[in-house]
Amino acid sequence: MSFYDRTDAGRRLAAELEKFKGEDVVVFALPRGGAPVAEPIAVLLKAPLDLVLVRKIGVPFQPELAMGAVADGGAPVIVRNEDVIAMADVVGSTSQLIAAARDLANKQLIVATDNGIFYKMQQAAPDKELIEAPTGGTGASCRSCGHCPWMAMNDLPGLARVLESGLNEIQIPEEIRVKALRSTQRMLDFAAQLKRKVLGSGTA
Repeated sequence: MSFYDRTDAGRRLAAELEKFKGEDVVVFALPRGGAPVAEPIAVLLKAPLDLVLVRKIGVPFQPELAMGAVADGGAPVIVRNEDVIAMADVVGSTSQLIAAARDLANKQLIVATDNGIFYKMQQAAPDKELIEAPTGGTGASCRSCGHCPWMAMNDLPGLARVLESGLNEIQIPEEIRVKALRSTQRMLDFAAQLKRKVLGSGTA
């Protein structure tokens, strides 16, 4: 379904929601684009209209594609979209998250990320209270992605041993291998620029 503009979309959506007229409802909108959609709905339902203030963290060179967001509130919520970050092969996203923790005026932040980045955020903002969001999901055995027992088993000495010996080989689908190789190659190119020795067979 296509719309003439956001206001037209709001009017059409309002018609579908007319059954809620007279009920105790509040219409929330995300500025800027969501406000023109929400206004006709609030008018038709005679409901209060409020804004949810969210600061999008865009992918470098693709600012309209969100790789994370900071939602305002008593304790602002910081969320990373790990799937988008992985697909976009983003460099610098971690530093942006740490900078947000340091620079935001709020003294309390809810953070959904892994434990290592969470610790760096604490170091960057020691005067703030950072609350770890429970991101484990319904099927997870751990309470948060920040305390993943499998990630905790990975360390640099172990990785070096695998690269040197070729042990612990796993088989993955070809399309995943190609995507993983792109990120790996960027790291190898970066190491080459620094003239660092890199261990590995180079046959990934």
